[in-house]
Parts: sequence; structure tokens; C-alpha cells
Amino acid sequence: MQIEIGTDNHLAHDDQLRTLVVAAVDHGLGRFAPSLTRVIVHVADENGDKGGDADIRCTIEARPERHRPVAATHAAATVPLALAGAVRKLARTLGRARDRSTEHKRRAPLDQVTRDPLAG
Repeated sequence: MQIEIGTDNHLAHDDQLRTLVVAAVDHGLGRFAPSLTRVIVHVADENGDKGGDADIRCTIEARPERHRPVAATHAAATVPLALAGAVRKLARTLGRARDRSTEHKRRAPLDQVTRDPLAG
């Protein structure tokens, strides 16, 4: 799984951010890693130097093999909180998508459904 990181011009794109992002993605999305080809993380400060309560926005896009990309966004007061929220949302979305894709495989096709022997 390849992890790409992007920031706006208000946040530093440094080793500390990279370490934080890689740890959060590995921890939160590690169970999906075999099926993910790439994860793209973008962190932005919506208000710039003005500050604000929830002005850090983190958007994460995951690209599962043989499926459409899935994305999640979360806004919070700090980069770690925004990152954790986006990872949590994305993990929930990927889990639901995986459950939906395997659910139809567990259902028996209509021609294999056994008929009730008592129903003439």
C-alpha cells in the first residue's frame, strides 16, 4: 500500500507529519492493507493564520483493488484529531463496502434454493 501525503501552504509537510500519517493509516486501515493499492491523505488549514475551532480538514482517499476509490473527510482543531476522525470514517466505509461485496456471494442462487417438500 502506497501512502501519498499532501498539505496546503499553511501546514508544514515534514517528517513529523509523515510519521503521524503513516502511523494513523497503518493503525486504522491496516486490516484493509492487502486490498488497497494507494491511500492519499490531504491536510489543510481552512482558515490559515486566523485560527478557529475546527479549521483543520483532513481528506483521505483509499483506492481498493478492482473497486472505485473511497474517500472520507473530517474537520477538527488539530491535525492528529482531524486525521484520526478521517481514518475512522474511512475504515467504517471500507468495512461496509467489503461486507456488501461479500454478502451477495453468501446468498444461494435462485436455482439452488431448495423447495419445501411439503408444498406440493
